[in-house]
Amino acid sequence: MCKVLWIDDEYEEMVQFAIEANKVERCFDKTSRSDVIQLFKEMKIAASEQADTQLKHEYGDLLEVCSDHRLGSDQFISLFTLIKHIKYVE
Repeated sequence: MCKVLWIDDEYEEMVQFAIEANKVERCFDKTSRSDVIQLFKEMKIAASEQADTQLKHEYGDLLEVCSDHRLGSDQFISLFTLIKHIKYVE
């Protein structure tokens, strides 16, 4: 299920329908500071659980070689693809 940042009162019926139909897990009110903070916390947690994000953290030092003052950012995708292949094929 997904989460929605509350758009506007104009869409209240549509959002309520999506929540009731179990299409949306939670709705965040963009005018509520606590809702926006909670949304970003949940996004950060979800991002950290992604395999690519975990690999970028695990191999951050190696991927640093793709910075602009070394190999260049054009090489990042090639190196990252190689790391993923080695990590998940073994």
